[in-house]
Amino acid sequence: MLFVTNFSLFPAVRQFRKSLTRKPSGTIIRKYSKSRDKETEVSNLALWAMIKTSSLELPLGSLAPDFRLLEPKTNTYISLLELNMQHGQGVLVVFMCNHCPFVRHISEQLVQLGIYLKSQKIAMVGISSNDPSQFPEDSVECIKERAETLYTTFPYVFDETQQVAKAYGAVCTPEFFLFDGNLSLYYHGQLDDSRPNSTVPRTGKDLRNAVDRMIQGKTPPFPQTPSVGCSIKWKRDT
Repeated sequence: MLFVTNFSLFPAVRQFRKSLTRKPSGTIIRKYSKSRDKETEVSNLALWAMIKTSSLELPLGSLAPDFRLLEPKTNTYISLLELNMQHGQGVLVVFMCNHCPFVRHISEQLVQLGIYLKSQKIAMVGISSNDPSQFPEDSVECIKERAETLYTTFPYVFDETQQVAKAYGAVCTPEFFLFDGNLSLYYHGQLDDSRPNSTVPRTGKDLRNAVDRMIQGKTPPFPQTPSVGCSIKWKRDT
């Protein structure tokens, strides 16, 4: 895992970026093979065997792509611009899902984060972009159920076309994008160092430090450690 934000300095990353295609709109789309990531539950003690994916670089200062997505819990549509207007001090966009053990590992921290950010007039929105045909637990119905029973402190929306994930360059769950009041990217990194099956406490220290610095008008933290988690499950024709 890389521990700097300027990933372009590394030859391997430059080679990786050659595998990206860019549409005229500027949306970055990674070329994925048709093989499905195998995620198998092996026992109650060993969480899951899976492919870990590190998030890509999105340059700091980038303007947040707007979106309007369905919130299954309320059957209404949520807009990024509206969220920022309602809160005023910024927006945290979290790409997440129901089935991924990396997300499950920090579920309570996400709930508490929603409470804290609201007190700071910062909006938070969770986005599930996974193809539910691959993991039914990520269906609209299950998103609604999870929002009603667990993620009650922030809206949890469904990116059915996966266009929002592509516009952000998101590749894994969880993946965090913190934007300031002008919707400029301030932080794109991990929640903290804790991982499933590790003994590292779940504190949310990296992201909370970024939030506090942003509130205080300080420069973004450096370095920003990329988030690690399950790969986003792209549709077969993607």
